Amino acid sequence: MSLDVADLGSIYLGAVCPVTQKAAGRITEHAPGAALKARLMFAVERSPHCLTHF
Repeated sequence: MSLDVADLGSIYLGAVCPVTQKAAGRITEHAPGAALKARLMFAVERSPHCLTHF
């Protein structure tokens, strides 16, 4: 996969799924199924949220 550091940060923090980013053209797969594999690797139990309204 090729992606921007901002997209990697979004995946790492659990905000946007790699499969969604691929569909939006933000990720380029060099091997079929790489975005799905990344989705499974970076899966989170709960979506991120901020407890304060910053």
